[in-house]
Amino acid sequence: HTIRNLRIRQGVIGGLGLFYTVSGQVKNLKLLQVDIEGNECGSLAWMSGPDAEIKNIEVSGTVVGLSSAGGLLAKGGGIISNIRTSVTVRANTFYAGGIIGEAYCLERFPSKKPCEHLLPQAPLSVQQLNFLSANVHLE
Repeated sequence: HTIRNLRIRQGVIGGLGLFYTVSGQVKNLKLLQVDIEGNECGSLAWMSGPDAEIKNIEVSGTVVGLSSAGGLLAKGGGIISNIRTSVTVRANTFYAGGIIGEAYCLERFPSKKPCEHLLPQAPLSVQQLNFLSANVHLE
């Protein structure tokens, strides 16, 4: 499925994206030429839970967050694989990332503390770092 020209603008309240949160499986989706701006935002969702499985997603466009921003998700974890991004991401105060602005570690997810590092061998909630490409411009 393909969604083109998704535009979401919101002030400093809450998180946003195509979905507010993701749990369960999201797969085989293209979000092309997104234009998203708000407090904490990602193109797919504000946040994914530890039980989320997100795979085979392509994203292009711009994501701007006052606090946290990610090309796919502002925050979260789960199993994330085969993601292709070509996005400009800007977070004015905290976290920015081409895929996830702020990833949570499995052992720390209940307390929602961010991971201290993003090494493939680390016990991350993002268990599969199989990104096809991450062509990201962080501002």
